[in-house]
Amino acid sequence: MFEFSRIDFGKLLCLKENGPYRELNGLFVRLADYLNARGVSTRGDRMAIVYDDPFKISQDHMHYAAALELAGEVTGDGEMTVVVQPAGWVACETHQGPYTTLQETYDRLFKWVQEHGYRVTGPAREYYIDGRGPGSGDDSQAVTEIHLPVEKTEV
Repeated sequence: MFEFSRIDFGKLLCLKENGPYRELNGLFVRLADYLNARGVSTRGDRMAIVYDDPFKISQDHMHYAAALELAGEVTGDGEMTVVVQPAGWVACETHQGPYTTLQETYDRLFKWVQEHGYRVTGPAREYYIDGRGPGSGDDSQAVTEIHLPVEKTEV
């Protein structure tokens, strides 16, 4: 289901990776351990920030970050970084099913953005609504919301 919505400002704790996308779930475990040790809670769903086009580069050599939205304050430690997710408009669509079929959803979303006079302004974000994520086991019933930050192009 396609949506066009405004997201709010938020602080994210991120752990970046250059490597296999299937290791994303392990990054979420490390983020949670880091926050639990500091007594900091999160809000929202697990999120991946995808810097590369996952359909044009090998999934073994991707540049991405696991991210959790902070409900409290933490500073990071060099490897773990706190970044600001700016408020803004996103085109989003919910994908239901295995991650191997995500490309179809991405293709529809990019096509909609182009056809309606928008341009993508940042990396894609994947929200794992059911708490899963690549590398977390059976994904046949996975629910993933894809967000593309966008702005209207000049006429």
